[in-house]
Amino acid sequence: MGISIEHPEYLLLFLLLVPVASVWYWWEWRKKSIRAGMANHPRLLKTLLHHYRPRWALFRLIFFCLALSGLCLALLNPRMVDKTAAVPMQGIQVMMVLDVSNSMLANDIAPSRLEKARMFALKLAEKFGGSRIGLLAFAGEARLQMPPTTDLSAIRQAIQTLGPGTVPLQGTHIEAALTEAYNSLAADALKQKGVVLVTDGEALEGDAAAVAAKFGRSGMVVHVVSVGSEQGSLLLDPDTGFPLQDENDRQVLSKPDNELLQQIAQSTGGRFLRLENTDAAVLQVSAWLADLEKNPLPNGDLVNYYSFAPWILLLVLIFLTVEWWQPLFRKKVPVMAALLGSVLFFATPSSAQP
Repeated sequence: MGISIEHPEYLLLFLLLVPVASVWYWWEWRKKSIRAGMANHPRLLKTLLHHYRPRWALFRLIFFCLALSGLCLALLNPRMVDKTAAVPMQGIQVMMVLDVSNSMLANDIAPSRLEKARMFALKLAEKFGGSRIGLLAFAGEARLQMPPTTDLSAIRQAIQTLGPGTVPLQGTHIEAALTEAYNSLAADALKQKGVVLVTDGEALEGDAAAVAAKFGRSGMVVHVVSVGSEQGSLLLDPDTGFPLQDENDRQVLSKPDNELLQQIAQSTGGRFLRLENTDAAVLQVSAWLADLEKNPLPNGDLVNYYSFAPWILLLVLIFLTVEWWQPLFRKKVPVMAALLGSVLFFATPSSAQP
């Protein structure tokens, strides 16, 4: 069991050492310039710097940088597995299938069909935290983004990155999406497998209704969420912003095929819903999913980590203490004299400039 980092995103904080070292170098160069400018005042310079220990400035910088590095390292939270325990868990397994075709960029539902679908998927995943949730994106083909997992943060991140570029081949191949969802869920011997299909429903390829009926007989329940207004929306070219045209030079109007979507849901024993109010839709779909038979989940391991951050912070405190108790002057009185002398030096018009 090796050491892992909980927050690798804080690695860039170590770059703070660069400006700290740069400022110290500039300040040392500035002090040398000031001492050079006081060369015509040797007695004053000797008096002011009688107790000065310049090499301790470097030591203080080293300890300060060590303390700063320790703080950055503590934020990373290096840790190692202390112990694991198998925790029996009960829950459902759901595959969320999201349409990411270009038609989902239509804005007949603000801010767009795709944004509305992602917001719905995020809230539904949070509602079912603790159950196994998978994510599949489709357009002209289907691609599994995340196998069923209880890792809510991973699911959330996967949903937020979905877009038309997720699946390069464009189209709306619902049959391929249902087939991939069934294959991804079939690895677990569960009686019921829940699928939430979120799409604008323009099936351009395959026979989605027939495939859904076949999978429904095998225990896959598909709840369908339709995204898009009944009047539809003209599709815009994502690159130019102008309306798309078909082979007959007519503008392309995208309308949800709700009749097909209702048929898909009914053939599997699922339900159909038009996505309007996101929160209400989440409550409704979560209630439907709650009817699925709960099963023991295989990945119910509870992991305890041993964190090194407290010991690192203790070292930071030691470094700061050492840095604080390394005075640049042997006595406190010369410090006040040096400050007073510096003020007098810079206030004197005849002082030589570096």
